[in-house]
Amino acid sequence: MKNLIDRILRAPPGEGDGAAPAGGADPAANGAPPAAGAGDPPAPNSTDPAGAPSGGEPPAGGAKPDGGAGTPPAGAFYKPDGLPDHLLGKSDRETIDNMKKALDGYRQRDNERGAPTDVESYAKFGDDLPDLIKPHVAEISNDPFFNKMAAKALERGMPVKEFQATVTDFMNYAAEAGFLEPPVDVEAEKAALTPENAKHLPAAEQKVAREQRMNDNFAWLDQLAARSDGTGIPSDVADYAKTMLGDSAKGHMLIEFMRAQSGGGQGPLPGDGGKVTGDARAELQRRSALPENTPGDAKFDKACHDKLMADYQKLIP
Repeated sequence: MKNLIDRILRAPPGEGDGAAPAGGADPAANGAPPAAGAGDPPAPNSTDPAGAPSGGEPPAGGAKPDGGAGTPPAGAFYKPDGLPDHLLGKSDRETIDNMKKALDGYRQRDNERGAPTDVESYAKFGDDLPDLIKPHVAEISNDPFFNKMAAKALERGMPVKEFQATVTDFMNYAAEAGFLEPPVDVEAEKAALTPENAKHLPAAEQKVAREQRMNDNFAWLDQLAARSDGTGIPSDVADYAKTMLGDSAKGHMLIEFMRAQSGGGQGPLPGDGGKVTGDARAELQRRSALPENTPGDAKFDKACHDKLMADYQKLIP
């Protein structure tokens, strides 16, 4: 019965349903056997030469006869192509665990090499530095050039030790060649820039006096650049003087000396060929230290102090 149903299901349209073939003739009626056709099923349980069931029918479940390329046999587990044998475990889970351990090892090695995650790490030098460059390195995080180089080093994954060793060698060679200026002692510069008559004042008032002194010197340089009679200096020269001299007490002392020599930009001072002797300056400094010229002192005399300021103005306009 099953074979009969199979024949009906496999027969082409018009066949297997009890209908006579086209033309009304039944080949079996004349005693002739029916011709073999493409629709005739093979004999039950027959196989083709390759061993697969005939008729082109795939095995149950749709699997390929050979199991598919790369598919491990039953009971085996997956091994990625190129995986070293020492990472292959007895199960997929053990293999993954072995690979995780190996990955952790690579990460630890990279961390030990010192590849940082931020630019600031490159500026954290230790104390093991040549004395010649140690003061310069202490302020290196404020240097725009260094910060740009550190950003590039981070972009390329450069280890901290290698980058710092390169920077240390470069600065050491530059210092030996005389390219590095002596480091600036900020507190010492502030003390030197504070006028003598303001050194006894509170810190806030000392700052005001320093800034006033610096601004007066810069204003004088601007006046020289603004002269229209041909006796001044180009504005870019004035700017250069501000940049090169304006960040140190010695630079301001030089500007003040030139101011005194030129009469504050208004021409030579009367008498003595325009020269101001050191005695005149020393005398003003002596007077500024007197109690009557010291604001806040019980003996402070405003009229005396105003006279002192007027004399200072004449000496250093």
